[in-house]
Amino acid sequence: MEHYMCKGTCGHVSDTPGMCGSDGCTNQGQSFEKCECGDDTHGKDHEGSTQESASFPASE
Repeated sequence: MEHYMCKGTCGHVSDTPGMCGSDGCTNQGQSFEKCECGDDTHGKDHEGSTQESASFPASE
């Protein structure tokens, strides 16, 4: 399914293109990027991941 996401600290995912409006996000006011992950991982486990551990805490 085609979707878009914020590559900043909020990691917001949207079905439609848009801009990040999350207060405090490192990409606030920037356009979402098209995500073509196809498996809802949004690049979290792939090379070049920009996801912050604070957004996706590791299980211990």
